[in-house]
Amino acid sequence: MAKLCFSWKYINDQQGLTLIEMLFCLVLVSMVASAGFSLYSSMASDWQSASAQSPVLSDTRLAMEKIASDIRAADKPNSDTRAVRVLVPQSGDTFTKGQRLDVYQYDDASSKYMMIEYRLVKNNAADSYSHLQRGWVESSSPSTDANPSYGNITNWRTILDGVTSSVLFEDALLDDDTDTSNDDNERRIINVDMKAADTLAKPRFRDFELKYTIASRSQQIGVLSGGAGGGSTIIPVASVAISPHNPATVPWGGDTVTLSAAVSPGNSSNKGISWTDNSDWIHIVGSGTNIQIDVDPNPEYRVSHHWVDSSPRQGTVTVTTDDGHFTDTITIHQSGSS
Repeated sequence: MAKLCFSWKYINDQQGLTLIEMLFCLVLVSMVASAGFSLYSSMASDWQSASAQSPVLSDTRLAMEKIASDIRAADKPNSDTRAVRVLVPQSGDTFTKGQRLDVYQYDDASSKYMMIEYRLVKNNAADSYSHLQRGWVESSSPSTDANPSYGNITNWRTILDGVTSSVLFEDALLDDDTDTSNDDNERRIINVDMKAADTLAKPRFRDFELKYTIASRSQQIGVLSGGAGGGSTIIPVASVAISPHNPATVPWGGDTVTLSAAVSPGNSSNKGISWTDNSDWIHIVGSGTNIQIDVDPNPEYRVSHHWVDSSPRQGTVTVTTDDGHFTDTITIHQSGSS
């Protein structure tokens, strides 16, 4: 009983927390709350930054893919012009090195000659960023002039805002803008260094950068021969076909097959072709559009003291155009001796 009374007295004698203890607790709670708020604020800021950056990054990737697609489809308009040109500023130009790109193409579907241009422009000279614009112009006839313009571009379209690159395009094959040592190289390699930023006065995310290296196929197509104002149009080859095109069947005793090749279009400038086969029992006789195929006999062969019938066999004959290396192949079937 005394022990219980002592315990109750001890409990009733507690005086609570001192002022120092309360202050210490408040400091601890404030530190934990501050850390939690800082973490939440950082996560919210990162989320807002990522949300704002995502559509800009997506637009930047789409712009880069469009540039890459145009460069990969580039064609030399004539022997004096690169298929893809990083423009060099001349006296009086407002753009600087690496801010403009010309891409020449030939559209098979419409038979049009095109020049596509990319440029960086600013609304105001004081702006810290530029707009990337794409425009194009087309012509129904080619030109022998170096770097033909095909007319004035009037359909400029902004494909990306917030570009901060000072040098966007670079020809990797050239040491400098005046280097002509690789002008005969039909394939161009273009470096694209795209730096982009938020266009708002108070940026919501940090600047980012995408780099592409793009190679063009760059073959010369649809150009003019001769001097300016004269010459005839060079028409590229589109396909070639062997006639008769059905697989040829040859008896086991051998035979001769006549084949011909037709280059399309019929008015192609270079109709040169070559013939090849893949079998030592097929022999191509002649050259040019019409040839003959001599097929060796497929005789019986002797095994021990018995003659065994030969098995059927097949080979191929292929024609290839000099212009564009288009091909067509026909199969030669030869029956066995049974």
